[in-house]
Amino acid sequence: IVRDWSKYMPEKDGITSVLSAYCLLAYRNLRFERVKWGLEEHGRQGVRFGAYIYRSQMMMKELAELEAFPRDERDIKFPETLADLGVADTNTVHAKDFGWNAENASAALQQAMASGATTVVLDDMGAPWRITSVTNRSNQRLLFKKGVKVLADRATQEKDPKGVEMFCAWKCKNVIFEGEGDNSIGKWENWEERRKYNKKYGGCGINLRASDHVVIRNLRIAECSMDAICLSGSEPYNTETFIDNCVLDSCYRQAMSVCGSDGLYCRKVQFLNTRGGAPMAGVDLEPAIECYPNTNLYFFDCTFAGNGGGGFVFYTSTYAPMAVQLKRCTFAPNGPAALEVFARCGVYLGAGVKAPAKILVE
Repeated sequence: IVRDWSKYMPEKDGITSVLSAYCLLAYRNLRFERVKWGLEEHGRQGVRFGAYIYRSQMMMKELAELEAFPRDERDIKFPETLADLGVADTNTVHAKDFGWNAENASAALQQAMASGATTVVLDDMGAPWRITSVTNRSNQRLLFKKGVKVLADRATQEKDPKGVEMFCAWKCKNVIFEGEGDNSIGKWENWEERRKYNKKYGGCGINLRASDHVVIRNLRIAECSMDAICLSGSEPYNTETFIDNCVLDSCYRQAMSVCGSDGLYCRKVQFLNTRGGAPMAGVDLEPAIECYPNTNLYFFDCTFAGNGGGGFVFYTSTYAPMAVQLKRCTFAPNGPAALEVFARCGVYLGAGVKAPAKILVE
């Protein structure tokens, strides 16, 4: 502990750099009391927070929340409308009015989403909405009218390029994907089509990255060349994601990958029939790097069945506390295991301590 910073380092930016590095090093060695000291020392020295300090702050926040985990199920409210997210739903547009094209409607849908409308409606056109990729906007609901199907355009289906996500919610806030019934999103229409073209990792149905308060409800997302839903690892992390009454079926890599998420709530979601390329799980908790969190994750009345690599798997060595509750879930046959905990060798062995975690299966 440095007693007199001014003697060795008179520049404030120098103190910031040292303290930020100190907190990160303590964080990586799971020395939580040292992280706390480093954060407090910023204030005592009157210096700004530096690079990566967000990771240290997040760790301390999650450790405090771990004590109270799990929350009472009755206190977890699934948002129903934009108003529940604090957004006034004032303007509705129909994407077809922006020039629907049966071969590729990406441009029409993207223009509708960029119009400033709070609700964008996809009407049943008597044929699938074929798209390449569209980017979501904050404070917006996508409403899929009854019977609407969204498929990849023919060129994307045949070439299946890597990294082409159908819907990209990146750095978004307050987004709703809502189906009225008999709705689906997928690169191909069925398993036979996907088996013909899908030979490698491609793209997801819905990709969330650094987004906050996203709701996905009443949709079937299937036959994708990566995941049905992917919560990508990035900073800041995905927070407060609600998935309700959805079927995530027959995708190449996972039904759902959770690479970085703090606050994920799944209710009556079916994770089914993943087949193609490893890991092939129903749900895979796999932080892309060790500082991404998998915290405050809840699964109520969900089903895991027919997934080639396992039903619910933990392929993780995240520094952050692991906090997961599975309640009243059904595990039918799933590859090698219904539930698999595979903690990668990493910081815990190096620090000689146990991972701070609560995994509850009730």
